[in-house]
Amino acid sequence: VGYSADQGGSPGGQIEEVSKTGGDRFSGAAWEYIRNSVFDASPWDAAGQLPGLHYNDFGGNLGGPIVKKKVFFFVNYEGNRENINQILTGIVPTAQFKAQVAAQQPALAPLINQFPAGQVPIDAVSMQWFGSGPQATTENSGLARVDWHVNDKMSIFGRFNDDAYTE
Repeated sequence: VGYSADQGGSPGGQIEEVSKTGGDRFSGAAWEYIRNSVFDASPWDAAGQLPGLHYNDFGGNLGGPIVKKKVFFFVNYEGNRENINQILTGIVPTAQFKAQVAAQQPALAPLINQFPAGQVPIDAVSMQWFGSGPQATTENSGLARVDWHVNDKMSIFGRFNDDAYTE
């Protein structure tokens, strides 16, 4: 199969990115998607605990003319906010083992007593522990585009994209 110049010269995955342009009329949209742990079932490995989740995906866009039939703009913003308590599991010492270590080595008592209490016995010295820990992420992305319709055979555009993500 031959590929044209705009598709490259060899087979493989092809990705084309297209961004909207403005038009002769102003138009836009706004949205928000909300997900909350109130609507969720407990995960299979959570030992009956439901991890808290608050997720928001929101944004908006606007496009329109700068100069009628000649120059157009389009801007878009999207924000994501996620706060989730991740499921954590681990192996911790039993209360009896902690007491034994503290009695034999008193200097280790402050350290060994920092382990949380286990929920499921494994053997004489260890238990399975289940819990959760917070994780928060924030993402803001935006796009701005300007199109200039020079004539029926030529158009020029410029686009700027930005994406900032923090965890």
